[in-house]
Amino acid sequence: MNILVVEDDQQVSTMLKRYLSRQNHHVEHAVNGQAGWDLFSAAPESFDAILSDIKMPVMDGLAFCNLVRKNDFDVPIVIMTAYAELDYTIKALQLGALDFIQKPFEFETLEIALSKIESLTLPKQELAEILPHHTAQMQFLVPSHTKFIYMLVTHFQKHFKDICDHYKMNVKKIGLSLIEALTNAVIHGNLEVDSSLKEESWQKFNSMVKERELQPEYADRQVKFYYDVTAEKFEFVIQDQGKGFDISTLPEADDLFSMALSGRGIFLIRSFMDEVTWNETGNTIRMIKYLRIPEDPEA
Repeated sequence: MNILVVEDDQQVSTMLKRYLSRQNHHVEHAVNGQAGWDLFSAAPESFDAILSDIKMPVMDGLAFCNLVRKNDFDVPIVIMTAYAELDYTIKALQLGALDFIQKPFEFETLEIALSKIESLTLPKQELAEILPHHTAQMQFLVPSHTKFIYMLVTHFQKHFKDICDHYKMNVKKIGLSLIEALTNAVIHGNLEVDSSLKEESWQKFNSMVKERELQPEYADRQVKFYYDVTAEKFEFVIQDQGKGFDISTLPEADDLFSMALSGRGIFLIRSFMDEVTWNETGNTIRMIKYLRIPEDPEA
């Protein structure tokens, strides 16, 4: 692993570097939290784990740990702490540290902590072996407010990016399809803001959306977001409690030119998904994306 050691004691840091190097780990050293942050933030993808002391000058381990997590980095952090610093250790764990080891520590204790971290990150080969056995289902019922659209899409992308990467699928394209479908459900379905208003004035359109998000008769309607993930496919169902629409008015799947500004979302959904269907009343959309390993063009 590539490990960043943040430690102000030169003797301790030298000892750690020698030992970890003998265990085939690559080590970089920083003398305090600020130096550690400068080194880490310059290339966060370069580090698999961080070992950090708590009591250091300039920036201590607590501030360093907080800075890493506040910037949404999920690199595992192991705190090195003396027994007298137990209160600081608890705070560090609350701030996102994954584990801690007490000073003076045995090297076996350190290696156990690092082994735990390695076990949490599946190599690509092992990920490929486990993927055919996975399933996941989740359902959300959210009020009709546009903020939930991006929360739901972020949730999906965060949890299934590895699967998309494995199948060489663009997770952002799936995310965009979900945004378009959820937008239709929230704004056009439950809030009943007609998409044709965008062609008249974006300002009027956005103002009406904001107004109706505050009106209980519209905003209290719920949107159901359900997904079913298997080894074969992603399946999404999005349902609103609006009046629906006449699905016979939808243009043909490849007829982009007949679509008004309001129809580009449906075109994008159909472009990125393998199957797209609606129920008879038009207030439920079902989208399927099949998981396939792309064929090697040179095979």
